[in-house]
Amino acid sequence: MTKKKNSKTEESESRIAIPEKTKCLLWAQAGGRCEYEGCNKILYRDLLTQTPENNAYIAHIIAASPNGPRGDKVLSKQLAKDISNIMLMCATHHRLIDKEQVDEHPVERLRQMKAKHEQRIERQTSLSEEKRSLIVTYGANIARFSPSLNYILLKNAIAPTHYPSEERAIDLGLKSEYDEKDTLYWQTEADTLERNVRFKISDRIKSRDEKVSHISLFALAPMPLLVKLGTLLPDMYNIEVYQKIREPNSWLWQEPLRGIVDNPFILNTPSKHTGKAVLVIALSAPITERIKKFYNNEEICMWEITMDSPQLDFLKYRKQLEYFRDMVRDVFKDIKQNYPNHELHVHMAVPNSCAIEFGRVWMHKVDADLVLYDTFNDKENEAITIKHS
Repeated sequence: MTKKKNSKTEESESRIAIPEKTKCLLWAQAGGRCEYEGCNKILYRDLLTQTPENNAYIAHIIAASPNGPRGDKVLSKQLAKDISNIMLMCATHHRLIDKEQVDEHPVERLRQMKAKHEQRIERQTSLSEEKRSLIVTYGANIARFSPSLNYILLKNAIAPTHYPSEERAIDLGLKSEYDEKDTLYWQTEADTLERNVRFKISDRIKSRDEKVSHISLFALAPMPLLVKLGTLLPDMYNIEVYQKIREPNSWLWQEPLRGIVDNPFILNTPSKHTGKAVLVIALSAPITERIKKFYNNEEICMWEITMDSPQLDFLKYRKQLEYFRDMVRDVFKDIKQNYPNHELHVHMAVPNSCAIEFGRVWMHKVDADLVLYDTFNDKENEAITIKHS
């Protein structure tokens, strides 16, 4: 009497008996998930009832029979039980590669899928406790536009060096009906941000019961609020700030060719130190001449951080952000020496991560008060003042 097959994995192997040791190793390497690119479906439980269930199929890259999908007269027999030649798949994709779209799934494509999936599983499962990172998001209306921060994209951005410590991001934002032109916008947003950082982040970092050793920070908001956020999360905290890149559309830091990243930033310092202290950071757009006109005939002492050709979406590498932080420290040091206890009027056109890092570098009780301006309808408006404690 033939024993009835009890699982889909066994059923898919009716023509070839895969050794139990090989099957267990495949399950481990695949992480119990479908290895078809972009699927990643969990195969060890029912997705609706969440009850344990074997929904896996073991699929051959080169068929176990020369007459099967991608079969070969010599290799089919040689690789029939070889783990390098089998993949863990859900029913949909097993049927796709073996019946519905065989020609669209040549051997090399399937091998690449398998390698990519198993390398990702190995990276993620090898991460130790200290690689846990708390994903923190902040979004505020930009001219009535409400930023959307997709958790899946953010989670992918921190891999493979870190993995999320929680299933959801900690959101510091306020779903506001106001924008920059409204009187209540700046104060409401700043107060909410300060309160949320204190209760959702700072108290957790200080708590002995919490293990918040690293934070991955993603934010899209007007520049003054991003600077405010940075001052609330200074560089004494272990935080990595991420940059939204337009091309390609991603939060992933890019890898430079040959590992070389040039420092694109230029610092222009004043020749005399009289008048109102002004800092212009012109990286995303050339705003310096407009700011000079804004002050008209008023005497100003202006520092400028800029580039040869200010432009959107230039910031793609972690190293560029390091260069920017170093230059901001130099500016604060120079201002402190020449303008002790004075206000610094700040105008910026910068990537979001630069605005945050500007605030993180600023030192409470040491650096000058910050008067932060926002550009709305091509006009400079005083938005937020941050005073040293």
